Amino acid sequence: MRRLLIPVIVMAALLSVVTLAARSLGKALDPEPLYLDTGACSQPCWHGVRVGTTTADEAQRLLQADRHVYDLAHNDPNPIFHCIYEWKMQTIPYYTGCMIIAPDQPVKAIELRPSDRELQLAAMIAQFGQPIAAQLCRRLDFGPHYRLAVFAVVYFPDNVTVIAYDGRPDAWWLSPQMFVKLIRYDQPAAEPPIPFNAPRWKGFASSAVYGQVC
Repeated sequence: MRRLLIPVIVMAALLSVVTLAARSLGKALDPEPLYLDTGACSQPCWHGVRVGTTTADEAQRLLQADRHVYDLAHNDPNPIFHCIYEWKMQTIPYYTGCMIIAPDQPVKAIELRPSDRELQLAAMIAQFGQPIAAQLCRRLDFGPHYRLAVFAVVYFPDNVTVIAYDGRPDAWWLSPQMFVKLIRYDQPAAEPPIPFNAPRWKGFASSAVYGQVC
């Protein structure tokens, strides 16, 4: 029994070290993550906007008062496209944002899209902590390169989801150097936005751990 426990303990220790190293790397890469500033509220929250609580009018006032927001656009609600507010951010890295709001409802979700190859997954772990689950898959990247790429969907506590990618179509490895494509904050719900079949977080590993479907 003791011989069986030793490899398990060693593996758990190694996973903890790798995750801590990623958090340290993320902090070194981005010591002041202004783009993810919560304002005066806890997650899921962005620049004072509380997902699931803040109304459309309140969100508009917060966006208009934010000195880093520009090109703020308001879209009419419709049954398919609920991105009511869209904007750009004068931060490093540059990124665009979108608030998804159903008619007569508070903010349902916030989506942030960093500029291409500017932000790495390590910075997300430094900001949001250890993930809960993750998935790997290969699909088309509809960004500036339009190519097949390996994507990781990483689920964090507080209903935060990060999608990152490796531009190599055969790089089946969830790595801290993957580039962030999307950061999404979802409103609190009885069940978090994590698929029931998503593998639990086991550190940075290959598709043997995280599969090839997401």
